[in-house]
Amino acid sequence: MKQHESAGHLSFWPNAEIRAESEGVCFDVESEHFILLSTCLRWRYSFGTLTDVSHRRGSAGCNMLGLVGEIDGYETKGYPMTIMRMPSAIFGAVFASALHAGFAQAEIQVQQVEYQHGDTVLSGYLAYDDAVVGAQPGILIFHDRAGLTEKAIADARMMAAMGYVTFAADMFGKGVLPQSVPEMREQTDVHRADRSFMRARAQAGFDVLNANPMVDSSRIAVIGYCFGGTVAIELAETGAQLAGVVPVHGSFDGFAPEAARNIQGRVLILHGGEDRPAPLEEVLMFVDDLRAADVVWQMELYSGAGHGFSEPSSPAEERADREYRAAVERFFAEVFGG
Repeated sequence: MKQHESAGHLSFWPNAEIRAESEGVCFDVESEHFILLSTCLRWRYSFGTLTDVSHRRGSAGCNMLGLVGEIDGYETKGYPMTIMRMPSAIFGAVFASALHAGFAQAEIQVQQVEYQHGDTVLSGYLAYDDAVVGAQPGILIFHDRAGLTEKAIADARMMAAMGYVTFAADMFGKGVLPQSVPEMREQTDVHRADRSFMRARAQAGFDVLNANPMVDSSRIAVIGYCFGGTVAIELAETGAQLAGVVPVHGSFDGFAPEAARNIQGRVLILHGGEDRPAPLEEVLMFVDDLRAADVVWQMELYSGAGHGFSEPSSPAEERADREYRAAVERFFAEVFGG
């Protein structure tokens, strides 16, 4: 059966019954559906059967007890569950009560943060799960050539939902959102022509995340998309204390070969097999730099996917988009020791 993963969603199966417990209050449901309410648990399941359940890293205040028994004839591997019945007419009330009682504390917060690089005012976005307590690993995110758009903020939310404090840094300046390809090139060319400027601008974003009291400064990773992938590598090549570096459909030209020796953490390259702006030959030149520097690295190459597959425009890119997200979550868990 096809599996599906969910973190912080409401998940439904048909034709089953469940008793959910939340903060000591029991809710019994009999309906055409049953519901798993989870913002602090991560569920891996197949349609018709729950196959695994695990706590998401760093979660606090989880009230969902898990499940066991049978769902449509499948065993749920020993997680606690009780089957009871109630009229389906009050299903909606039960749903609302359970949601309010058990999960009001868990929510992704997004805050705009102004900071400076020289005389330039920058504006990034900090995202975190307000149910998580204590210092958490941090992820620095560098946007693509379109600037700090809603997509970049959505990426920050996605990784915050994994249990990390994330900061989507601003490489262009507050409010600078180029609207056309020539305008995008105008912005990125400034950085490509002056790599020391690119590195300093990236360092300004790193400093914001590193100084945040919610962040464990010994566990920070960086991820960048397209142009942002170049930025992520340039920052890593300064010797910044990074546990991991992830270029996603990045660009790989213009690096000083010997600079790879300064990379402190592991590198994960996520790239499309049909990426014409950043062809595989360029990627492999960077891989040669990593090998010569004895950097620990790995690469996932997605067949049929072109540049920018995280905004998919074909079935192959939709697959690449799903797989890169799973790869990112797995990689961060490994480098942060989760």
